Amino acid sequence: NLYKVGFTGIQIKRIIKIEVILYYITIFILPMVFIIISLFQALYYFAVTIDLIIAIVSFQAIMIIIACLITYYTYKKEVVLKGGLING
Repeated sequence: NLYKVGFTGIQIKRIIKIEVILYYITIFILPMVFIIISLFQALYYFAVTIDLIIAIVSFQAIMIIIACLITYYTYKKEVVLKGGLING
C-alpha cells in the first residue's frame, strides 16, 4: 500500500495517472503497428480505401481511450478509498 510507505494522496494520484496512461499507450501502440502495416498492404493491393483505414484506426483509438478512462477512475477510486485517503 503506497499510503503506508509514506506517499501523500497527491503523489499516489499522480502515480496512478502515469501508470494507467503508460499502460494504455503500450497496448495501443503494439497492435496499432500491426494493424497499420496490414491495412497499408491491403491499400497497396486496392483491397481497402483510406476511409476504411481511418475508420479502423479511429475505432481502435476510441476504444482504448474509453477503456483508459474507465480504468483510471476505477483504479483511483479503489486505491484512494481503500488506502484511507478519502480527501487526499
